[in-house]
Amino acid sequence: MKIKEITDSCISTENNSEEDISIYIGETPRLTEKLSECFNLLNQEEQEQALRFYHQEDKNTYILVHGLLRKILSERTNIEPNKLAFQKNQNQKPELVDKSLHFNISHCKNALAIAIFEKDIIGIDIEHNERITEWEDISNHYFSDNELKWINENKVYDRNTLHYIIWTRKEAFLKGAGVGLINDLKGVDVSNELLSYKSTPYINEIKTNFRIETVIYRNNIVSFAIPEKNHLNYSITIF
Repeated sequence: MKIKEITDSCISTENNSEEDISIYIGETPRLTEKLSECFNLLNQEEQEQALRFYHQEDKNTYILVHGLLRKILSERTNIEPNKLAFQKNQNQKPELVDKSLHFNISHCKNALAIAIFEKDIIGIDIEHNERITEWEDISNHYFSDNELKWINENKVYDRNTLHYIIWTRKEAFLKGAGVGLINDLKGVDVSNELLSYKSTPYINEIKTNFRIETVIYRNNIVSFAIPEKNHLNYSITIF
């Protein structure tokens, strides 16, 4: 498994193929000047939802991630941001009515991530790398033997970071596949670029395998997953 560390500069994969996947990452405290613009890009329902948040931090994150998503999709579709039409798919996840672009969003404490893919479904997860003391119990319960072996043998990152890497990769796959959290996370092995998993009633609903990529931006771990048949040709933009 290769982990890329990125800076505030935009990056892209180094190959001759066109980049099909667009990843956007931002830290919400650095984006406060965009709050008013993003709020105005939301439709009425989203604006009302934003105003219902009690904590300002949660309100800001909601406004930013949904406003920026609309702005990006608008630029790609030539449809005004607040006129973009969404619907729920069979897994109750939002998608464009015309399905011209696939997208997924994620946010955590002080950070957000957006993934756009023209060709196929995509899942993304971002987690702020804060210290968690319960990782050993979590990993023993949810991580596969191969994942635990990878953590124990890795000398590049501290164990807290390694645990977050595995967790975000699992989340990205589950979000991309549209199945949500499942009981047997130990059966989902994300220790390599190409995911592997054991057959379970939940997993059997998934008709394809997935590729997963992980990057580290400042103190945030970001993983995204796409179906195996696609190549990981992507660009990353920092807000």
